[in-house]
Amino acid sequence: MLWSTFLDRFGSALPDGVPRFGDAAADAMHVLLDDVAGRPVTLAHTDFRLDNLFFDEASGAGPGATERVVAIDWQLVSRTGGAFDVAYLLTQSTSVELRRARQWDVLRAWYDRVRSQVATSYSYDDAVVDYRRSALICLLYPVVGGGQLEPGNERGERLWTTIAQRAFAAAVDRHLLEIL
Repeated sequence: MLWSTFLDRFGSALPDGVPRFGDAAADAMHVLLDDVAGRPVTLAHTDFRLDNLFFDEASGAGPGATERVVAIDWQLVSRTGGAFDVAYLLTQSTSVELRRARQWDVLRAWYDRVRSQVATSYSYDDAVVDYRRSALICLLYPVVGGGQLEPGNERGERLWTTIAQRAFAAAVDRHLLEIL
């Protein structure tokens, strides 16, 4: 319902080829959400972005030290496919250039960490599928948020424009329409 409003507001800032995503995604989103929910699930933050992450630099100082990250704002927690928070972080809170350069390294690091903590038959190929499906679902954030919320000020306008650009660049880059 919000696709045309979203395109009116942000269409000129989006990558080429985006308008066709709206119709295809709208028809398939419920099936896609059910599919992701039916895969091996975990708790997801679902708003896993830099504004909600705090980095403990002190614990990362020195040889062999580990960097700790604390996530806040858990009001949207849900059960979903494992790679959802990774997809959300990379497609909404990471520059297009950085995501393109490092997304598979980040996904692999996340996957390796999960495998080191949990005995599971969940393969890296499963993680890639979940990442791609989750990145497609993450398109809902800019469309729904940008299509129905008033940005309030110039910062809000920039925020929604940036999120939309990043999310749809990822969709185009990763050929996510093929999933549908």
